[in-house]
Amino acid sequence: MRYRAPLLNADGEIGDHFGVLTYSQFARFAMWSLETGKSVSELMQDMTVEEFEDNRYTGADHVVIQGILPHCKLYGCMLPDGSTHT
Repeated sequence: MRYRAPLLNADGEIGDHFGVLTYSQFARFAMWSLETGKSVSELMQDMTVEEFEDNRYTGADHVVIQGILPHCKLYGCMLPDGSTHT
């Protein structure tokens, strides 16, 4: 793991980590927003973002989001392709 940080700033605003998310991760948050009626920033609250180096396959870095997943209310993670795992 290269770093771990809150996805949103302490004031609830989207910070610098917003730029490292993939389109698939954004799409997942948008889908959850439509399903729950909550804003995307509200869904991102209390989630963390972690950057890993994926030496096993490509050597590229990827970002994983961890926290309580809105669709199942369980602690889990969202991978760069938007898939979720608990």
